[in-house]
Amino acid sequence: MKNRILLIIGLTLFLTACEQSDITIETPAEVSQEQVQEILIDASQEQAKSSNSETGIYFTMGYNKQVLIISRRGYNTESIRIAFTGIDDSRCPVNAKCITQGAAKVQLSFTEESGASETVPMCIGDCYELDRPFDNEAKLRLEDELVFELNNAYFALVLKDVTPDLMAGFPTLESDYAVEMQIIAL
Repeated sequence: MKNRILLIIGLTLFLTACEQSDITIETPAEVSQEQVQEILIDASQEQAKSSNSETGIYFTMGYNKQVLIISRRGYNTESIRIAFTGIDDSRCPVNAKCITQGAAKVQLSFTEESGASETVPMCIGDCYELDRPFDNEAKLRLEDELVFELNNAYFALVLKDVTPDLMAGFPTLESDYAVEMQIIAL
């Protein structure tokens, strides 16, 4: 009896070990890599300095999407990855009348080449608590700006808009959101 049980267990293990699995597991890193938009910022820096304009580079980034900002100067190349990872939208719907205009607070994740990562809030509207130690003053923001350094040059990342506008009676999913951004050479 004991030998029979051992034989059954052995055959079961042998047969299940030979089974082929059709399941493909995608890690978040693999999914994210397919959604990366690359932006080269050096050309805009030279144009901005030569014409004294603040035109910069405009781009739109969807929710859970990311961009790779690349700077190539001489033989040195540096990059930073920016991802749109969170949204808290309390703006007044366009088809409603509200006491305040509300605010759209977004979370952006910045990842350096070294792997160091930091999540930073940005906000447009009635932004009173940003939880940013360097800029936490209460004010009405038409746009929000962060300064970052890349390849020994400084740039401003400007949050220009959050879309779509809210509509009372129509839910907005996180996947519907996008942020309109601008990069300006300083």
